[in-house]
Amino acid sequence: MTIEEFHLAEFPFGWKDEYCDGFAYISPRSHGVLMKMPIKSKTIDNLVEVLPVTEVKIEQLYDLFFLAFVESVEFCDYKRSEIKRAAKKNVNKFFEGERGIPQIELCRVAVLPNKKKTLIGACLISKYKYGFKNEILFVQPSHQKQGIGTALVSGVLNDLDKLGENVFWSEYHICNEQSAKWHKKFGFVEVPDVFTLRLRRNYLRHEICRNEQLNNLHSVETLNSLLKQTEDELESLEKLEEKDFNAAWLRWKYDY
Repeated sequence: MTIEEFHLAEFPFGWKDEYCDGFAYISPRSHGVLMKMPIKSKTIDNLVEVLPVTEVKIEQLYDLFFLAFVESVEFCDYKRSEIKRAAKKNVNKFFEGERGIPQIELCRVAVLPNKKKTLIGACLISKYKYGFKNEILFVQPSHQKQGIGTALVSGVLNDLDKLGENVFWSEYHICNEQSAKWHKKFGFVEVPDVFTLRLRRNYLRHEICRNEQLNNLHSVETLNSLLKQTEDELESLEKLEEKDFNAAWLRWKYDY
């Protein structure tokens, strides 16, 4: 690949892209995108049996986490043994209160209605200073895109609605396109922060330049509109950054 070809190549948003000795290298960037939505009751399709998380053993959650993330962008280039250790670490950190205050009464799991009650999904909820957050949502790959995650989170929203809560939080890995699409479809909206907006601005600038060289004028028009919106949001946050660095970078989201 020549450097000219590299500059004309399309790379997914959020990923690091580098050029060295005639090769393009892309790798996932470690960054979470914070999302929020107003709490309203949801209709739940009875696709599976939903149980309290206390109905399953923690070892089952380790196994489910591993299955859900073994091929995911979050653990790109990890060895299987490393992902198994990460599964145990992440689940334990939740229950030990290192990822917010665990809300066991709100956590739930999805199981198949058979004799073995096969675990296929789990939703773990934490509470922070600014409200309740979908801390970890994971579904077995063979049952993804079947509404399992939607059913689990909808049940949580119904419980929070009864408690009189107003806002529900979540987060997805910036390179996880499937998770990004699910959050937006479900009703979450992005909470802008300086880092995400700078990444998006640079990405859009590159895409505009690339599409201009390729003479994709219609795409350039759409991209310019998105760039203007992004730059306006970034300008506002950079002004906030001068007064309150943590607020502009969303450091507060981990307060509890």
